[in-house]
Amino acid sequence: MTEAGSELAIAVCIKFTVDVNRLRPDPATAAPDLGHAHYRINDFDENALEEAVRLKERHGGRIVGVSLVEREPPRELLLRALAAGLDALYLVPHAAAASGDAFVTATILAAALEEIGAVYEMVSWDLVLCGDASCDTYDGQVGPRVAEALGIVPITYATRLDVRDDTIVAERTIEDYVHVVEATLPALVTVGSETNKPRLPHLRQIMDAGRKPIVRLTTAGLGRGALDRARATLELLGVTAPPSARRRMVVGGNGPDDVARKLVRQLQSDGELTQ
Repeated sequence: MTEAGSELAIAVCIKFTVDVNRLRPDPATAAPDLGHAHYRINDFDENALEEAVRLKERHGGRIVGVSLVEREPPRELLLRALAAGLDALYLVPHAAAASGDAFVTATILAAALEEIGAVYEMVSWDLVLCGDASCDTYDGQVGPRVAEALGIVPITYATRLDVRDDTIVAERTIEDYVHVVEATLPALVTVGSETNKPRLPHLRQIMDAGRKPIVRLTTAGLGRGALDRARATLELLGVTAPPSARRRMVVGGNGPDDVARKLVRQLQSDGELTQ
């Protein structure tokens, strides 16, 4: 636990997820084609990592990342996370990562954070940072559930934060109001795109990333029977893309004005436009 004026011990929960903007359905099943999917760091988790770096720049300390993964992410993504400011990255491989169940994810992440904290001989993390949500499921539950599992205070949707001695001070912008909340460390804070703009790593950071540790934990080795408690509360029945087809409608006419009028009338007839 950080004493007043000392350095911070910060953990960042990171999700390596598919790039939903580039995801395509399998032509035969209409299910997401994960075999050819492009992976990336979850957008909001990049904001969490950037905020951790900014706090470290002001207060000093250590930043450790932890991620529950179904399979090994591409190495360039791991190096990108390290180049962005992590001092070490811990991966917890387990099939449960594919379920998207926030309870399971949070239970395993919390147990991993305790295990990692024991490695660094800490009573607890001063600060755990998470993204507000993930860009694939967007349920926003993992952060608060991790806080509950660790028994620490959660602050969600922070748009600005700082640490003053042993206190975290956060601003939360809600519609036309700004809420300022304070909590005694340790605490968990979730952040999003309004919190900061992640910086691109410079050449020295990219070169140093390859020398930083990537550690793989096993769920069987986690304490408190994490795997026994991490029972799924949701069942995913399936994900399919809705059918879509181009109408391939051709509108002809005598000049652009005539074509435009016919197109508008056709769209109105189809109910796509209202008068």
